[in-house]
Amino acid sequence: EQALAESSYQLYPNPAGDLLWLNGPLQGESTYCISALNGLVVKTGEVSGNGLTTPIDLSNLPPAMYLLSIRNPVRGPVQLKFVKLGETQE
Repeated sequence: EQALAESSYQLYPNPAGDLLWLNGPLQGESTYCISALNGLVVKTGEVSGNGLTTPIDLSNLPPAMYLLSIRNPVRGPVQLKFVKLGETQE
């Protein structure tokens, strides 16, 4: 059931730069938590369930792989992995 819930959400671009977009069936007020793979919480926030794509600012996070946990009172919790890239060299 969780795999089906996870497939209902999209994170893009992945890998991400300073901005990550969350698209999914959010209903009501949802919260998110971004954790490093060691479990350390590095960012939290709220997203509203209006069916729109929501931007998440990653500019203060160092490059690494992270887990985005979404807690929604209607649909239950979901976890998604994403990668934050470092600055590109030109």
